[in-house]
Formats: sequence, C-alpha cells, structure tokens
Amino acid sequence: MRFFKIYQPYIQLLPVLVLTLGCGLDIGALITASIILYFIFCRVYHESYISMMAQSRVFIGSCIVICIWMMSMLIPSIWNGGDIGIIGKYACRIAPFFLFAIMGKPYKGTFFTIWLGIGLSVLWYCADTLLHPNFIDGNSVLHGRLIGSFSGPNSLANVLSLLLPIVLFGVMKYWKRMPVLGLTGLLLYFWGLIVIVLTGSRNAYISCFLTVILLMAMIYSCRDWLTFKIIGAGILIATVFVIGFAPPVFYQRIHQNLGADGRIYLLEVSKQIYEEHPVAGIGIGNWGTVYKERFELPGKEKNIKSPHNIYIQTTNESGLIGLVGLLALFGFQAGTLWKSGFLNRSNSLRTLRWTGSVCIVLAVILVSGLFDYDFFSRHPMHLYWFYWGLAVFDICWHSKE
Repeated sequence: MRFFKIYQPYIQLLPVLVLTLGCGLDIGALITASIILYFIFCRVYHESYISMMAQSRVFIGSCIVICIWMMSMLIPSIWNGGDIGIIGKYACRIAPFFLFAIMGKPYKGTFFTIWLGIGLSVLWYCADTLLHPNFIDGNSVLHGRLIGSFSGPNSLANVLSLLLPIVLFGVMKYWKRMPVLGLTGLLLYFWGLIVIVLTGSRNAYISCFLTVILLMAMIYSCRDWLTFKIIGAGILIATVFVIGFAPPVFYQRIHQNLGADGRIYLLEVSKQIYEEHPVAGIGIGNWGTVYKERFELPGKEKNIKSPHNIYIQTTNESGLIGLVGLLALFGFQAGTLWKSGFLNRSNSLRTLRWTGSVCIVLAVILVSGLFDYDFFSRHPMHLYWFYWGLAVFDICWHSKE
C-alpha cells in the first residue's frame, strides 16, 4: 500500500494512458483494461467511481444529440430494410466517450498523459511501416502506395491524419517547458507526415494542410510569436523536403483527376438514388448492394460500398432524416467548441486549450468526409468519440477554474 501512496499521482493517470493507447492503436483489450484499472484504483484510493464530467450540461447535451443521431438512422431502417446491426456497431464505438466521462477526473497531468499516449500511437504506426514496408500498385517507394500493416493506404493515412494534429498541438503546448520532448514530438510529426506522403492519399494531404493552417491561426491568436516563427520555419522546411524528395506516387495522385478514379460516376449514381428515395433512403448498409445490382458497369468502379462521401452516403441510406441527424451531431459539437473557445484568458498570457486540438480534428473529419467514408470505420470512430470526450473534459476543467 505504501507503493500506491508514494506513486499515487502517476498511478491514477495510468487508466487514462491505457485508454488513449487503446483508442490510438484500436486495441479493444486495452480499452477494457483501462476501465478495470480505473475501478481498481478508485477502490484503492477510496474515490468516487463517476467523475463530475458525467453530470455536466455538455455531457448531457451530448447524450441527447447522440440519441437524435441514432434515431435518425433507426427510424428509416424500420421501413427501408436497413441493417440495424450497423447502428449497433456505431453505438458500441461511442464507448470511449462514455469511458472518458467516467474516468475524467481533474488530475494534474491528464492532458499531458493523453498527448503522450497519442504520440506513442503515432510512433507505433511509423515504426510498423518501417518494419513492414508493404505497398500496393507497385512494390517499392518509387512505384507503389504504402499500406504497412493496414488493409489499404487510405486507412493508414486516415488514422495518421487524426493522430498527427494532437501531436503537433501538444508540441505547441509543451515545447517551452520541455524543449527536448517538444523537439521529439516535432520530429515524430514529420515522420508521420512522410508516411502519409508515401500512402498517396489525397484526402490525407488536404487534412494535413488544413491542420497546419488552423494551428498556425491559433498560435497567431495567442500572440506567441516565438512559437509561430519556430513552427512556421519547421513546416516550411518540411514542405520543401516533401516537394523536393517526394516519390512519383505523390505527384501522380496530385494530378489524377476525379473522373479517372470513378468519383464522377459515383456522384451520378448517388444523385439517382436520392431522387428515388429522398426521405428515408435505401437502408443503412445497402448502398454497396444497390450499386452492384443496378449500377456496376464494365469500365466503372467494381465492388464499391460507398460513394466516398459520408454526407451523400448518409442521405442515400437514411434519407434526409439521417442527414439531419448527422448534421445535428456535427452542428452541436461545432457550436459547443465555438462557444467554449480555444484560448485560455484566465491570466495576462493567452494559452491554447485542448478544445483547440479537437476543433482541428473535427474540421479534418468534416472536410475529409467530403472525399472519403473512413469516418464510419471502427478505428476513426473510436478516435472521434475519444476526442469528443477530451473536449468535454477540457470544457468542464476550465469551468471549475
């Protein structure tokens, strides 16, 4: 028991670190282990099992809008033959948010622990691609797209594009206090950026560009000119490196038009589906089946499960009812973040709050959703709900200061 008493400040952060790694690496066993550890430590230290975050207005409002989103998919599925099991999967993937609500206690070092966990996740994926340099559409860096241990290049790039904003944001937060760790985080960000370049994912390229623009705007709002100059110089060097030494797949993907990969045809198909089923859609999970039976033609995209757009896919499968539910979810979160802000003005110095990092990630999701459908996959959705838990925790943290 003396051990638990001496190292209590660090032990109490262990469940949060394990939860972060579980979501960052998409390992369900770690997510389960985090809640078990949390309950054990609550018993050891005689603390409440439920945090104050679970009683906040933002948490309650989040639960209400989640129910609206779920009902917007469930109601159309009652009469259009949608796969209700998919809705159940989406509901299960909200678990990180509720776990955060249970475990989110105002321990000193919580935010740093989360940043550390996300950084370790990025390090794992970058090292994995180095140890398993698997490619498709070619067998080398010069002629293929990197997939590592993932099923496809877009999956790898999408996950990294959701992790890297947190890494870079943490560098901004901590580099003055811990310069060595800040430099390590910056190098890790550049390593992850190189991996994204090698995947050939145009969607991820846009996400990285958006991340840099938004983060630099936030630093400018803080009037932190030293950080602005240092990070700006680092990004400029990285950009010159990418342009000067990027493999051919980078330029091939940049110059490839949308018609060449069938996106225009998929939009035409989606338009016809919407005109036939505007209100309730064709049923969640049925887009790929309908496409294969009615629209798959020689010379066109084969075995497609989605129109590569989460808004169009939602409208096609759940109709306008589902689209309203999805937009209500995103709108509530964007409005909450806007109202909360991303700057801490409690003292004479302006400092960034962690809501700013979630603003960036949400912007990445909203924009990337126009070009791909990875948001509905298990890993990105786990990260999405984990980040929303981080945002609600930050709002509650500052409301008590």
